[in-house]
Amino acid sequence: MNIMLGLDKTDQKILKIISKKPSYLSEIARESSIWRTTIQYRLKRLEKIGLVKKNKKGIKSIWQRVYKKDWNKNIFKIYTGKEIFNAYNHFLKLPKESVILAIQGVKAAEGELCGIPPSFIQMAHHNFKKRKIIIKSIINEEILNIFNLLKKEMIKSHIGRGTGIKIITHDKLLLGYGEIMATPKLTLLGNLLEKRVVLIKDKNIAQILYETLEILFDAFEEKGSFDLNKYLKELANRK
Repeated sequence: MNIMLGLDKTDQKILKIISKKPSYLSEIARESSIWRTTIQYRLKRLEKIGLVKKNKKGIKSIWQRVYKKDWNKNIFKIYTGKEIFNAYNHFLKLPKESVILAIQGVKAAEGELCGIPPSFIQMAHHNFKKRKIIIKSIINEEILNIFNLLKKEMIKSHIGRGTGIKIITHDKLLLGYGEIMATPKLTLLGNLLEKRVVLIKDKNIAQILYETLEILFDAFEEKGSFDLNKYLKELANRK
């Protein structure tokens, strides 16, 4: 039985707060506007069912979210915090000339460029180019504005990384923190706001997700592709 079905809005609110970062009782109370006694009771109950744990920091306890390790590492795995880099590293080991289908929200792009060290991004770009890995993406046009904020060397790093870019101009689509990266054998579902990534390694599941994205990309084929590399080259020359 899925124990998440037994959680109410108060439980979920507390879990959401400590999913962002380990927190003291006072911090949870301040952010949630829930009575401390209620939070204390809920945390003890959540601890009993294995969804949270506490660590002593001096005389106080700091609470953090626990993601149950009841997954099969050969099917999927959840990465949180700094561990999300380990999930992205799987894509750096893809065979040469692999094709990655990607969909990224505007906030996810902002989070990537602000929250991930430039050295890691540049290393990933170098790896993809060297191995001739193709990344086809669907993005919102607003992501182009983010490139204007980058330094010249980072703009150059992006040149040659992506191809077959499809642009959505609808102002209400693809604005969030989520992203998908898919290959026929590997799929990544990321939430960069909460620094949580699900890596799906089951080939049957990854295959159907990849094929579903292929249908979506085919539906956009008549729109043509945006030449992101040309755009970035012109932008770099203006810096």
